[in-house]
Amino acid sequence: MTHFPQLQTNYYSPLNISATIFDDTDYVDDVILAYRRYGQLSYTQTPYERHGRWRV
Repeated sequence: MTHFPQLQTNYYSPLNISATIFDDTDYVDDVILAYRRYGQLSYTQTPYERHGRWRV
């Protein structure tokens, strides 16, 4: 997996998050993006969908 972290953003601005997942084993069934907003204790999870490539 290649991931480029977002280090800074402005409040109320859209945040682009991207990752590239390479599965050369064919064992990866699910990919989940987990994120939380500043100050929150719990994470929100969003599953990626596979359409040739993994996408949120």
